[in-house]
Parts: sequence; structure tokens; C-alpha cells
Amino acid sequence: MLEHYLTPYRQQLARTMNDTVAIVGHELTLQKPESSLGNLLADLIVEEARGATGLQVDLAIQNYGGVRRTSLAAGPLRLGMIYEIMPFDNLLVVLKLDAAGLERLVEHMAAQGGWPVSASVRYQIQENRPQAVLIHNRPIEQDKTYFVAMSDYIANGGDRCDFLRDYPRIDTGLLMRDAIIQHCTRRMQQGLLIDAVLDGRITLAE
Repeated sequence: MLEHYLTPYRQQLARTMNDTVAIVGHELTLQKPESSLGNLLADLIVEEARGATGLQVDLAIQNYGGVRRTSLAAGPLRLGMIYEIMPFDNLLVVLKLDAAGLERLVEHMAAQGGWPVSASVRYQIQENRPQAVLIHNRPIEQDKTYFVAMSDYIANGGDRCDFLRDYPRIDTGLLMRDAIIQHCTRRMQQGLLIDAVLDGRITLAE
């Protein structure tokens, strides 16, 4: 009897997950130290965080292990595919980091082989350590506060980021997944493709 009532809801859910929310211009993949899919996610996270908070967010990061789908083929991007990329109900937050906190975060990302970062970030990895770190084409400034967008999972200390727990945060009210959906939907309404390129954000030192 229960199955009889659940079937229509399951059918509706299946139809919704097949809805096209955007068009991917060319195949996007997730790799280290830098990748097209990672760049896309970090860039849209910083854009949505700026829109939600009104702050000039300096950068966004995404932990590598939090992205659960490693490629998107060119063509329709369906809602269900976004749930596969980001299946967790993590919130998008913005942390206020001092220079020491940001330096430690970059060190942690470099030790992991590189996490997705937004376009304002540049650094090299040499023997698992960051070198030549730039934010907005400038070295990290010791007297500056940096606004960094990320998931609340990382802000709460996940993926060995305990050092972030005590920093002030601003909640956006958006789930990470909903931020992706919101961005992609808007792009399609504007007649724009979902796309990203490699632009040298993270490189391996020779």
C-alpha cells in the first residue's frame, strides 16, 4: 500500500532531476593541482557569495574531496548531475581570515596537492609547500583581513581544517549545491554556456 502512494512522488522526483539547468560548453574535469571543473566551482562560489553578502569576497576555496563527480560532459547539465557533484547539505559561508589564517590555509591546500581556488589566487607547489602566493596579484598582506568563501564543513574544521574553527563567519543562507544551481540557472537564462579553462592558478614548481 505504501509503495502505491510513493510511486507518483518518485516519478516526479525523477522528472525533476532530469531538468536541464545549463549547457556545458566543453568537457570539464577534476584534477590536481588545477582543473577546469575545480576552477568553475570556485569561481561560481565566490560570485554567489558576493551576491548573497554584498561583500567584496577575496577568494573562494573548495576541498577536493567534497566534489563527488569528477567530470561533466559537454551538453545539457541536468539537476541530478549537480546533486552528484555536491550531494551534501553543506552551507556556503564566508570566513574573515587574518594573514596568518590565510597563509595556513594555503599551506594546507598545497600539502594536499592543490584544492580548487578562485581566479584571484596564484601559487606554486614545491615539495608540498606553497611558493609565490598571490591574492589579487599581491602577496598576502599582514595587516589585511581576507574574506574567504567556503563550505561550512571546512569552516567547522572538516578535512583537517581545525585551525579555521574560531574565525568569524558570515552565513549566506545558501546551500553550496543551491549556489551552484542558482548560478547555472542564471547563466542559461542569459543564454550563456557553463565553461572554464586552466589559467595557471596552481602550478608545480620545476
